[in-house]
Amino acid sequence: MKKFLLIVSALLLVLVVNQSFSQTLFFCDSVDKEGNAITPATSFNISPKGGYLYFLVDLGFEVGTDEVYYEIYRVDTKGKEIYDRTIYKEVDPKAKKFSHQVMFNSPGKYNIYVYKGDGIYLTSNSLRINLK
Repeated sequence: MKKFLLIVSALLLVLVVNQSFSQTLFFCDSVDKEGNAITPATSFNISPKGGYLYFLVDLGFEVGTDEVYYEIYRVDTKGKEIYDRTIYKEVDPKAKKFSHQVMFNSPGKYNIYVYKGDGIYLTSNSLRINLK
């Protein structure tokens, strides 16, 4: 019986870990019709007038809500996050992937956090914006 419980516990742990690692935020130039990132990167060059890129979230499971939001923080030279903005997006609750085009006007490092509309954390990633 102990062996059975150990095996079941191990399987549950593997499932939980696998699901938590499958949630990814990509940054890319565009998104194809199947929802895949085109030219994914973590560093982008923009003109002094600004530039656009896409945030693509790939959860690996249905998002289960009709709204998500992105919290964007600029990271200063000491590593401190400074709030930049929040972007809200309506999504299909059955969607496993969703994207949003975002404009950046200032160079620097940014941390982006993605949450369900009720504040449940989904994923995050860091991005560097450079001037051309």
